[in-house]
Amino acid sequence: MPGKDGESESIADKYFVCTECLVEGNVQSFVDLFYLTHSQDSAKEEQSQQQAVLKEESTTSFATYDVLQFLKNKLTEAEVAQREGGYDVVFESFMETAKHFKSKSDHKRVIYFLTKCLEVARISQDIAREAEANEMLGLTKEEMGQLKEAIQYHEAHRDLVVSYGRDMNDQAGHNLIRAYRRLAEELQKQGDVEGSIMYFQKSLKSAIDMGDQEEEGKSYRLLGSAYLLQQEYDLSASNFHKFLSICQETQDRVSEGLACSHLATAYEAKGDRASSIKFLEEYYEIALSTGELNSQREACGR
Repeated sequence: MPGKDGESESIADKYFVCTECLVEGNVQSFVDLFYLTHSQDSAKEEQSQQQAVLKEESTTSFATYDVLQFLKNKLTEAEVAQREGGYDVVFESFMETAKHFKSKSDHKRVIYFLTKCLEVARISQDIAREAEANEMLGLTKEEMGQLKEAIQYHEAHRDLVVSYGRDMNDQAGHNLIRAYRRLAEELQKQGDVEGSIMYFQKSLKSAIDMGDQEEEGKSYRLLGSAYLLQQEYDLSASNFHKFLSICQETQDRVSEGLACSHLATAYEAKGDRASSIKFLEEYYEIALSTGELNSQREACGR
């Protein structure tokens, strides 16, 4: 019977719900539920990966007897549906379970059930659901700080969207651009400028593939800054010029001023004082026209 006052923390509650699965003939549901209720190590993994205080992860995930019953019902629903070939029901049951754990910030168990979703989608050759599972896995891996794995899932999501006969949709593209840039910035902080450039270039390609000029311009700006760190001044200036062209084309005056500021820095570093002054003057004129007082002061102070 369930524990006193609906509490499911006791061994008796877990035993009661797990054995219900066996009594009903749902062996796989028993295996999954046993794993969920007895795995104690995910909190420690999460804590080291993303500084989250999850020491109470297992107890918060199974705080009430109702939650245990919800999980048991979803698992048995999936198992019965799988026997009957009802893959849509199986996928949705696992996805709902994954979302439950996502609401608890229990990433290890989110991954466990999203991986099941991915397997079901592949077995049933459901490209749309396979894309959805890859996207969710990528987002979860991002939350965990596991950016290289996140990128693999986001790239799979993108490829599936394209294979589905559609252009890369905005969400798939933006997920990839964000993950590429996050990893590039992380590598840059670690001193791996070459590695960061590689991922900034990937973010640029994704932006171009999407036809997103704003993201394309931002990628050129980030590449210009990365090449500046490497003291590759010609490449730095070239990327800043491309950033400037996009700003002018889109009539983004504030960003145009920023591009001129970056170009002044690149040419100053290269030793081309005349070009540096030229772009500083343009930066100042744009700041006057847009009313950007801080930019005006910066231009005058350089």
